[in-house]
Amino acid sequence: MLEFNGRSAEVRRRFVKIARALHLPESVCGCEQASFKASVEVIRQISKLVGIPGTLGELETVDPADFEALARLAVKDTCMGDNQITATVPEVMEVYARAYRGN
Repeated sequence: MLEFNGRSAEVRRRFVKIARALHLPESVCGCEQASFKASVEVIRQISKLVGIPGTLGELETVDPADFEALARLAVKDTCMGDNQITATVPEVMEVYARAYRGN
C-alpha cells in the first residue's frame, strides 16, 4: 500500500520528513522519490526485526481467491476516503496480489 500511495505528491512530501527524522542520507537532497524509497525500506527492515511477515503469502490464512471480495469491501470502507489516492477494485486487488507475492 505504501507504494500505491507513494504516487501522491503529498505522501512523498511526508516521507521526506520521515527520512529527515530518521537521518537517512537520501533526505539530504530533499528528493521526494529517493526519500520515499529509503523510508519504505527502513519500515520493511523494522517490520522484519519485530517479526511482522514480509508478505501476505507468509500467512497461512490468506487466500488469493478472496482478493476480489475483499477489494470490493475495501473500496466501500469509510477509511478509504482518507486515502490520498482513490483506489478502484482492480487497483486494490493488485495491491493485495503484490503484498501476497512480496513485490
